[in-house]
Amino acid sequence: MHESLIAFYHPSGRKRFNHIKKTIQDTLDAAPVQVYIESMVLEVNESGMQELGVLYKANVPGAVNQTFQAGATSTSTTANQSSASPFLNLLFEKGAGATSVSQLLSAQIKALVAKGAAEVLSRPSVLTLDNRPAVIEVSEEKQFPMRKTSGTQGYVTTSFEFAAVVPGILLQIRPRVSTAKNEVAMEIDVQVKALREANDGKAVNEDDPTKIIATKPGSSTRRVHTFAMVPNKTPMIIGGLVQKDLTETNNKVPGLGDIPFLGRLFGADKITSEKKEVIVVITPHIIRNNSNIGIQTPKDTAMFDD
Repeated sequence: MHESLIAFYHPSGRKRFNHIKKTIQDTLDAAPVQVYIESMVLEVNESGMQELGVLYKANVPGAVNQTFQAGATSTSTTANQSSASPFLNLLFEKGAGATSVSQLLSAQIKALVAKGAAEVLSRPSVLTLDNRPAVIEVSEEKQFPMRKTSGTQGYVTTSFEFAAVVPGILLQIRPRVSTAKNEVAMEIDVQVKALREANDGKAVNEDDPTKIIATKPGSSTRRVHTFAMVPNKTPMIIGGLVQKDLTETNNKVPGLGDIPFLGRLFGADKITSEKKEVIVVITPHIIRNNSNIGIQTPKDTAMFDD
């Protein structure tokens, strides 16, 4: 749809028309503010989650202490909050230096990656206009064969068909820049979908339940939808996307452990659980004019490489 504004004026009111024209140019025709959104998606194991739950304080000249605590559920920054809360947040007082917070967080993440306690899944970024939605999707479609067995009049027929599963990360953000252009309000919707063998659907033979005649791959979806207001160039952490995996290990004495019935005396089954959490770090950058538009080009570094 074509939008236009028509103004009529008398030749004697040229000065007033010029004033109206300038007002229109400065308001309606003004270039919208752009926001560059930088993000990082991490998967952190249980030990890494505990390290991120430590209370950090960095003294910034002219500002109060910055506090970063895992498990925050409100705007309070006390050390008594439960680290088992399903939401992580980066909290700080207004006026605190965003650079110090970003450097502290980057150093901590780098240490976790180096120790194998965290893995960087993706580092997507996008440039969008003020109050316009932006979507980042990093996924892959995997095709899994599904076997079907049917029998009629003594004949057994086996057929295969493929089922698509799309694991990946979907990040939807709508930023809104404050009037002072020093803060960004964001509506954030994060969805992480992963394959999960424990959720596989299996159809078994009625006569012999140990025989699987059809299998459909399972998946798990973790999602967070929230609103936040953060200062320009300050990272924010979203967490709570926790998944618990159970692993069964069978230890037995070679040979003796395979003896029917008696084999259990020479072996043991061990079930271990591993808790992992997907953490999303989002950093908004307000682009005030074209002079600093170069930030839209990500600066890669070997810092988080495997």
